[in-house]
Amino acid sequence: RKGLNCKGIKTIEPRISTIHLFIVLLNWEENVTDQNIDSEVAQQVLINLENVPRIVNVNNVQYHLRGICSHAHGVNGQINDIGHYRAYCRRNGGNWELYDDQRPKSVPINSKTKVPCELLVYSI
Repeated sequence: RKGLNCKGIKTIEPRISTIHLFIVLLNWEENVTDQNIDSEVAQQVLINLENVPRIVNVNNVQYHLRGICSHAHGVNGQINDIGHYRAYCRRNGGNWELYDDQRPKSVPINSKTKVPCELLVYSI
């Protein structure tokens, strides 16, 4: 039985953003594809903020680095365990800030800081 606002089955078509670029980084060991291992247990890449490419060119479009996302894993070390996300945001002028839901406000971060990286966020 349908609700008052239900119009029945709806097809949703995904759209690809032309202004955003998301790059997922996984740190796999050798021959990991030969094993039955979930990507959720892959270790995050540790990278100095200053070493992340500021600009990426894809199909003649320039994308500028906006931030990095990482996940603080829970007890079992898997991404679906209790844990939380952190966002390292690159501000105008190249300054970095850490946004962490376990802190009351953002914290300035030195660009020489090494951080865990799961997702790079770029936009035009």
